[in-house]
Amino acid sequence: MKNYIYLFLFGLLMFLLTFVVAFYFFDETHEEVISEGIEKARTFNKISETNITKETSYEEEKIGINTKLVIEEIYSKCNHKKEVISQVDNEMINLTEDEFIKKYSNFTLKDFSKEEIKVEEKVNGICDEHYVIRLGEDFIEVFKLNNNEEEELYLVTNISKDYLADSDIQKLKKGIEVYGKGNINSKLEDYE
Repeated sequence: MKNYIYLFLFGLLMFLLTFVVAFYFFDETHEEVISEGIEKARTFNKISETNITKETSYEEEKIGINTKLVIEEIYSKCNHKKEVISQVDNEMINLTEDEFIKKYSNFTLKDFSKEEIKVEEKVNGICDEHYVIRLGEDFIEVFKLNNNEEEELYLVTNISKDYLADSDIQKLKKGIEVYGKGNINSKLEDYE
């Protein structure tokens, strides 16, 4: 019977020893697995944040359907500036800033965003706001100067030369230059 007790105690001791060793091993491995998992999660989060930041900062703005095109025309002969605002052409849609600069080299780019593109264009000639008031056969006439500074009939007034002073007739024969449509009427009022 003593042998059975020793055998029983020996088995119990082995069982407890196995249980303690297994518990100790499992507990250590469990902590390592958890700490490795946490470290991998932290690394993944850092990589994800980096990728998100890179994607956001790398994304270039492109021209959209609703992008406004603002062209500031600068005329070489009169040095006047004129601003023209329009929608972009279909061929401009989805171009990046670099692509726009390459394709439209006649413009000097001032500002580029998906809402608005501002460019400057140098135009050889004069702007379309130059007029000359002259005396015609019977009435005062207004001529518009084209880009080559040639006169084109713009308006024949109902102001007769019969009622003009000699000094006014002399001025009108030489021609009176006027800039801007709004200034034509104020000049013509002097002769009514």
